Amino acid sequence: MLFLIGLMVFLAYTVIDTTRPGLEIALGDRGTPGTAEVLSCEALGEGRYDCQARFTFDDPAREPIVIDTVPDAEAGEVFPAALTPEGDRVVPTGERGVWTSVALLALVPLCLAFIPTMVLYGFGIQRGRRTSMIGAFAVSALSLLVCVVGLILGS
Repeated sequence: MLFLIGLMVFLAYTVIDTTRPGLEIALGDRGTPGTAEVLSCEALGEGRYDCQARFTFDDPAREPIVIDTVPDAEAGEVFPAALTPEGDRVVPTGERGVWTSVALLALVPLCLAFIPTMVLYGFGIQRGRRTSMIGAFAVSALSLLVCVVGLILGS
């Protein structure tokens, strides 16, 4: 039981830790702001894509560059973006970028929802099991709904 709880907490931490940098970029706290115009997006197979965009910096002193972008972009699409701090790709900012991050962060409650139920079953406590199961399923359903809506609005 403790191993499963630890695993669920670790999964929740991992989701937060991997999503936080993208959310910071989407909110404009990190990265170099500008505008991306998708030049091409080709399917490489097995769910992989090679998408290139012309990134125009908000700073007029810097020349535009051609760089990798997100795989859910379409050729000709123009969106506000930011160059990642690593300088390897551009990602959407503003509403689109925030919704994408929120969709992933919505998985955190899903990871943690069944921990109270596991504790009750693990210690053999009868009282509150049904309520904890109903609550866990409600939190899971809401979490999945927010995740799907965020993915739709973020694409």
